[in-house]
Amino acid sequence: MPNSRHLKIFISSTFQDMDEEREILLKDTFLELKKIAKSRAVEVTEIDLRTGVTKEQAESGQIVKICLDEIERCADSPIFFLGMLANRYGWSEWIDDVDRAVLEDEKYAWIKQHTDVSITEIEIISALERDNKHNRAFFYLKESQVDDDTKLIDLKNHLIEQSKTDESLYVTNYKDGDEFREKTIASFKKALDELYPEDEKLSEVERLRATHQIFAKSRQKVYIPHVKNEVILSEFIESDQDRLLLYGESGYGKSALIANYFESFKEHNDSFVIEHYIGGAGELSSDLHQSLRRVMLEIKEQFDLPDELPSEPQKIMDEFALWLHRVKRPTIIIFDGYNQIEYELKEKLFLYLPDKLESVKLIFTSIRDDYEIDNKHKIEALEREEQKALITNYLKGYGKTLNNKTKEQIVAHPQTDNTLFLKTLLDEIRLLGSFENLQDDIESYLNTKDVVELFSKIFERLERDYRNNLAREVLSLLYVSRDGLSEDNLMEIINQNSTEKLTRLEFSPLFLAVEEHLIDRGGLYGFFHGFILEAVEKRYLSCDELIDVERRRIADYFEGNEIDNQRVRELPFQLFEIGDREGLYHVLLNVEFFVGVQEDNEYELSRYFEFVAQEYSIADDLTAVLVNEEYESESINNIGYFFHLTYVDYKNALLLFRKMMRVDREDSSIVINNYNNIGGLYASLGRYPRSFVMHKRALELSLDFFGENHLDTAICYNSLAFVYESCEKFDEALKFYKKSLSIRESLLGECHPETAILYNNIAGIYSIVAEYQKALELYEKALGITTKTLGKNHPENSTHYNNIAWVNYTMGEYETALSQYKISLEISIDSVGEKHPSTLQSYDNLASCYLAMGRYKEALPIFQKTLTGTKEIFGEEHVETAITMGNLATTYYNMEEYDKGVLLAEQALQISEKSIGKYTDTTATKYNNLALFYSTSKDYNKALELYKTSLEISIEVRGDEHPDIAISYNNLAGVYESKEEYDLALPLYQKALKIYEDVFGENHPDTAMLYNNLAYLYESMGELEDALSLYERAYGIKSSNSNLS
Repeated sequence: MPNSRHLKIFISSTFQDMDEEREILLKDTFLELKKIAKSRAVEVTEIDLRTGVTKEQAESGQIVKICLDEIERCADSPIFFLGMLANRYGWSEWIDDVDRAVLEDEKYAWIKQHTDVSITEIEIISALERDNKHNRAFFYLKESQVDDDTKLIDLKNHLIEQSKTDESLYVTNYKDGDEFREKTIASFKKALDELYPEDEKLSEVERLRATHQIFAKSRQKVYIPHVKNEVILSEFIESDQDRLLLYGESGYGKSALIANYFESFKEHNDSFVIEHYIGGAGELSSDLHQSLRRVMLEIKEQFDLPDELPSEPQKIMDEFALWLHRVKRPTIIIFDGYNQIEYELKEKLFLYLPDKLESVKLIFTSIRDDYEIDNKHKIEALEREEQKALITNYLKGYGKTLNNKTKEQIVAHPQTDNTLFLKTLLDEIRLLGSFENLQDDIESYLNTKDVVELFSKIFERLERDYRNNLAREVLSLLYVSRDGLSEDNLMEIINQNSTEKLTRLEFSPLFLAVEEHLIDRGGLYGFFHGFILEAVEKRYLSCDELIDVERRRIADYFEGNEIDNQRVRELPFQLFEIGDREGLYHVLLNVEFFVGVQEDNEYELSRYFEFVAQEYSIADDLTAVLVNEEYESESINNIGYFFHLTYVDYKNALLLFRKMMRVDREDSSIVINNYNNIGGLYASLGRYPRSFVMHKRALELSLDFFGENHLDTAICYNSLAFVYESCEKFDEALKFYKKSLSIRESLLGECHPETAILYNNIAGIYSIVAEYQKALELYEKALGITTKTLGKNHPENSTHYNNIAWVNYTMGEYETALSQYKISLEISIDSVGEKHPSTLQSYDNLASCYLAMGRYKEALPIFQKTLTGTKEIFGEEHVETAITMGNLATTYYNMEEYDKGVLLAEQALQISEKSIGKYTDTTATKYNNLALFYSTSKDYNKALELYKTSLEISIEVRGDEHPDIAISYNNLAGVYESKEEYDLALPLYQKALKIYEDVFGENHPDTAMLYNNLAYLYESMGELEDALSLYERAYGIKSSNSNLS
């Protein structure tokens, strides 16, 4: 299979007599060819300079150079030439119109030996006889009773004879248009099957690798080694160090150094090398997560690993270090142009890397040097002699030379220390038509202050030399494109609303002139350097309005195209950037298109979705389409997953998962996934019995299908443990969490983010059952792991800070807890937004801390905000809504706004019992909260009834030594005290105090509260000495915790 996935095919014929054939090629052959090729990840570009050409243009020698340049550009294509000959030989009197500079150019001088042949034969000679090792060429000869020229007869016979010994040359006859159509389609389809077999499609890793190989090859055209820079690489590879940073100014040739050094290195060494050129291989190459995943794909293939690759961004980050440890021989991984990674992410990778890489060496190149790498070296500019060698070698490749004086003039200019500036200048020198003004032109270019200004001067020349506005249109479209555009894309976009159609003959010279500044990524062209982007912006796109005009042109073009990867990436991106909600709504409502965007980038899809949802009910409308029509189960599952975990729309997710359960019941792995998905959704909805059934079935199937020691089985254990925890069956939850932890420690190790999640989960159980020291140790262990591997501001750390704060809060360390809750909230808002459930939980926890500290006015607005958000996400009758209502009710109680509080407390109790049942800790708390209001209003009998129910539930759920039981004892004692039934109140206070002293110790603020309550009771009973002693102890504790006031 050839490396190139871009077929560039030059179409040759006489200019005036092949209209029918050209029409067939355009409307039939190439449409069919492109359809087949696209399904095999191959791009096809046909170059037909005849279409739309006038007789005068056809008979002008000016066209010769363009034809020869295009043939040369196509020469590296596996299929590069299509020739048609009918009954005309073609125009032969063209030589006088050829520019003298062209004839004198060494590159074209050979045509002076063929001044008596037609332009068509010149093309054939250039394609077949100038290089004996040409790629595939196809000729179609029309059978005719009369050929108008013996030269034509000789040419046809020559081609037929040559094809008998040249395997790359295909020659056939045809009678009419129908046979021409049949033979062209058949011959090209046969060639496609041989070059790119249908059953040998590129794998994902091969496709990604090819884009980086193309970029590397583009940097290998002309390279002058700088010994100092190559020595740095050689010494590093031979050393014990495992990471290297090469930094230097933009344009100094860092990519060329990497591409050329490792091209040679791989020929003489057995090390496995992965070259990743950030930005050079398309937009995805600049995405940190996709860059890491591409490296993981290479490792998986190279070492034949069975492990499945993660696709979610965070999981990619989580597992990257694990994959580095899986390499089985020396491996070098290069991230070239690392500064192009999104700013907030580029620092993160270094937190994920282990302190020591065993068999892996990492090389980063960047314009910056402030990364956490001790081993760093600055790239040095070429010496003057090296610059002069570059000038000589580069121009020699195009048959041009400069005298020594001019070379000295160039290298004396300070900007030519920048290799990009120098090479760009040389490109212009080789394109200059007249050498009479060469010195003036060079001086003009050398007067520019930097690379951007140099490109601007180049654009100015392009505007003069080619069709009006063509340079601006092509460069502007490439600027706003996401992944680049093909030649067909560019011409079709320019022509879509134009009355004066752009011909290939007009387009080719401009494209040939700018091609050296472009990178060809499988037929999609983009700028190869940021300096060009900056120059285009300054000259043509200086405001958002001008940029949006070009974006709209691209969006309109892709609106009507078939759904393929290019349309999936370009169309929504352009509509989003323009701000076109209606247009984006309609494209996302197409299920096939939606899934295509989701497979490409789910988190970007979420951004599009949220943008559209501001004005359209996109989620409901898409779900209706899926439920009411027939679609593949995979599409339904993917969109349901998006609604559940990414977009957080439980209603529509449940509708889709329910349909999914009915659709696919055969494949075990799919069925396990279905059970887990719907189980997780039921848990999110607070419907725990149903969630338990689903997850239990998933575990049974996973044990049968994968076995015990598998990460998927660990997920099933974890999911079941979560359901047990939610139902407050803590012994069972702890058992299943520990099973999941054992698997993850075995497969991932202790210091891994996935393992940290289990430490966190188990700590949560310990904190619930009042084993606070164990809980704190595990929470802090989890925080340490995620801070090291994910960074301090990772969303996972929001949870860890929340949990550590909760333990400190429970232990009476309120100021410490408050600061930790604030950190948690800041992280959550930054990472998942204001309305995400985890952010609402952070708000709720912060308000609870304010409440415990008596800062009610600060707690109230936060609880109100949280309740509104909770209802929006979970609905009116969810346990989370009940919890937030209860907290708000307690706040109103403390602010003595009892009427508002009691209504909320009653609602919270009803919701809690209905959603999770009576015998749960949450419901016990709701009984407690409501009883408090009745006690305050002196309805003691009702308060006693509620407190006793709360106590009964708590003992059933928690046992009789938990701090929550102490609260129930305290509250119940308070009612008896209010009724002056002191003999009943006293033992209850004493039970509460014993629990608090055992759990929290004698100096805890809550213990002080009980000392105070018991002292007040003794005072009421007339036992003043006991009362005074307890008052003094309570006061002493309060004084030492004065931060509570």
